[in-house]
Amino acid sequence: MVGIHTPIASFFCRPPPLPLHDLQVDLFRRWQSAALRAGFEGQLSEQAFNLQDASTVNTYVTKMGTEYVWNAEHELIRAHSKRGSISSMTPFDMLRAYMDTPDDVRPLALFAEYAHTFHGRRQLVWSDGLKRQLLGTDGLTDEQVAASVGESDPILARIPLEDWHIINLHKLQGQVLQIVHEYGEQGLKHLLGAYRPPPRLSNAFCPRQHLTGSAR
Repeated sequence: MVGIHTPIASFFCRPPPLPLHDLQVDLFRRWQSAALRAGFEGQLSEQAFNLQDASTVNTYVTKMGTEYVWNAEHELIRAHSKRGSISSMTPFDMLRAYMDTPDDVRPLALFAEYAHTFHGRRQLVWSDGLKRQLLGTDGLTDEQVAASVGESDPILARIPLEDWHIINLHKLQGQVLQIVHEYGEQGLKHLLGAYRPPPRLSNAFCPRQHLTGSAR
């Protein structure tokens, strides 16, 4: 059992040709040195450090499923939406596990540990000067972005937990965003109505069939 570990994806912009092997050796040594300075003890395995060109990132996350198109930009900003494979679980897999079986609080405790550890951390960090070099501007600061949250974000719909289970089961997240944006909460109810199981009739509304005849 490996335990909890946090993968970090770093992207480097370099002109070809790309000497992957030499970069792998050099960057692993730098990463190992930084990890030891941060307090990690023992020999760090090279299996924990992997360098590849961005063309292979789609196969790297095939555990997402072949119906997904996963590119370098997704690895940068949507890593939280990946799911574990075989016996592994991502933090949000743990949260989903708790939602499916609320009696088992262990996944919730692990997710709470993850949320507490990463609260306030930045998901995406630019190298110094790279944003200005690529985009011509440094953009908004983290403080400006945080201060603008909620300024013009109206609540389009409120989704009960049982409806969220239906959305996850049928992978309707994209349709839900589009429907509530265009038609609001009533449009969402209409969409989910097609996926709800039919209501069960009670015995009081079920006509009884009276059979006549004699048994032989």
